[in-house]
Amino acid sequence: MTGLPHYLPILRRALPWSGAVWKADHQELLNAYFQARAVRWKDVYESKGLMATIYRARRDAVLRHADLLRLPRGSQILDAGCGAGLIAVALALRGHEVHAVDTVPSMIEQTRQRALAEGVQQNVRVRLDDVRHLSFENDRFDLAVSVGVIPWVDDPLQSLRELARVMKPGGHLILAVDNKRRLNNVLDPWRLPSLGPLRRRIGKAFEKIGYRPEVSNPRASFHSIKETDAMLSMAGLIKVEGKTLGFGPFTFLNRALFSDRGGIVVHSKMQGWADHGVFPFRSTGMVYLVLATKNRSPEGPAG
Repeated sequence: MTGLPHYLPILRRALPWSGAVWKADHQELLNAYFQARAVRWKDVYESKGLMATIYRARRDAVLRHADLLRLPRGSQILDAGCGAGLIAVALALRGHEVHAVDTVPSMIEQTRQRALAEGVQQNVRVRLDDVRHLSFENDRFDLAVSVGVIPWVDDPLQSLRELARVMKPGGHLILAVDNKRRLNNVLDPWRLPSLGPLRRRIGKAFEKIGYRPEVSNPRASFHSIKETDAMLSMAGLIKVEGKTLGFGPFTFLNRALFSDRGGIVVHSKMQGWADHGVFPFRSTGMVYLVLATKNRSPEGPAG
């Protein structure tokens, strides 16, 4: 036991202190978490680190999907969980009418200011709204975009059903979720999904002896490709195509194995393999990006 104090900070970072987190109202905790980080999030896409590189790749992939749909100018688009507004404003610059919603006031304000700076404030309508209970009428949007939102909601299926409800029949959804089978989870023993129950038991044991985290932050939920596809189907949506993207950061016991520059090199190499369908990289990226459509038939999707 003499070496235990040395490992306590590592264990604190690795353990999911979910007991402390879920005692508070989940949505209030999330809103406070993102409100406090809004200024930092504004600049994350412009930094030179590995995660910024991956976030930019995710944004660019979403916009490529939207461009390939060849929507006519003036199409109605919902950006559910707009964050700092990068995607919403980029779609508005393409001539679409974008409704950007978020539960965090500072994110809404950032989106408003970004639209104003780009001269598309007339094409970007912002409001506070919750993806679990959207205030829009049925069959409203040609395209719905939800990037990085589903991992944070307490009822992902309800959220997907709401997105499907406000989409027009034949409309599309571009969805990005955190992939449970991401490679960096497999390589770090403290991140293995199969060890989740063990981590929770260890976390509770440490709480009993009075060793608690300094700050209780919400943690994103990961979903496998299979789980996400199943939820899309249950929500009345049909998967058109999907891919994973983003590799890293690579850690062992939550300690980085590469510098940011080295991590970017590794990510780029693995992403190339994933894009060419090489196993297992094609299904082990950080993000699962999927394009789905709402069935035009009133009978709903088969099965």
